[in-house]
Amino acid sequence: VHQVHPLAEAGTRDALHQEARRRGIVLGDEVLDYILARFSRDLKSLMQLLHRLDGFALAEKRAVTVPLLKRMLNEEQAKPSVPRMTARNLTLFDLDGTLIPGDSDHSFGEFMVAVGWADGDAWRRRNDEFYATYVAGALDVHAYVEFATSVWRRRTAQELADIHARFMREVIQPMIHPQALALVRQHQDAGDLVAIVTATNEFVTRPIAQAFGVPDLLAIELERDAAGAVTGAIRGVPTYQHGKVTRVGQWLQAQGAAWDDFGRVTVYSDSINDLPLMERATDPVATNPSAALEAVATERGWRFLRLFE
Repeated sequence: VHQVHPLAEAGTRDALHQEARRRGIVLGDEVLDYILARFSRDLKSLMQLLHRLDGFALAEKRAVTVPLLKRMLNEEQAKPSVPRMTARNLTLFDLDGTLIPGDSDHSFGEFMVAVGWADGDAWRRRNDEFYATYVAGALDVHAYVEFATSVWRRRTAQELADIHARFMREVIQPMIHPQALALVRQHQDAGDLVAIVTATNEFVTRPIAQAFGVPDLLAIELERDAAGAVTGAIRGVPTYQHGKVTRVGQWLQAQGAAWDDFGRVTVYSDSINDLPLMERATDPVATNPSAALEAVATERGWRFLRLFE
């Protein structure tokens, strides 16, 4: 018995384009984006959808467009005899304490002390104070970002690239465990839409998301001036507490999707700060949970996962 794995997105697009050409259908990118954002990457099911869409377009004497596809799907919902498409799943991972057994933001501050970019005692004390308020769910995220970026934001681009590469080698790579990589890959191989959603800033976390093979990162975005230098302020909605829900909604909307388009929404997190995001999930998973999140998850009957025990 051979196991059939979902195609990567590029392969799926190519296969659907080829079948559309064979049928004489003009299949625009906006239609493909709509399909791939909402439905399972199972190629057999997608080919069946394309077959039905071809017939519907011919009967309606219309070009294949997103509004036509939506109308067909709405009409199919009223006909139980029509096979339903399997909706694609959405999986969201917190990063710090969830995919890695540590906090990359706090660790980067410690690293700034270790390399001599920050004053040791004073910086460490303030960094620890901010981290304690984060754990308590009371972080002033704007004040923290201004503080955390203050010691490196005037450095050159080359200095920043070099120091972050060293941070990855010395601090982060030892935190990236095979079981965490396998969990991410499991959801990717299943065809899920996968993103990392973190309250740590984009500068610290972009290379970490790349190390996990996740191109979609929703992190705190840093404001930059006309020259491209980080100012210390936050651009847009910070991915913290309720802000994570807002940012995920914006990200989905940019892809022509919405929360309700997915068959299952799985959220992995260790932190009580992510309670608003976990409450949007069909499958919240308390992952290496803090005491506060463990209490809530136990009360609500949520699943537990302890990746690093």
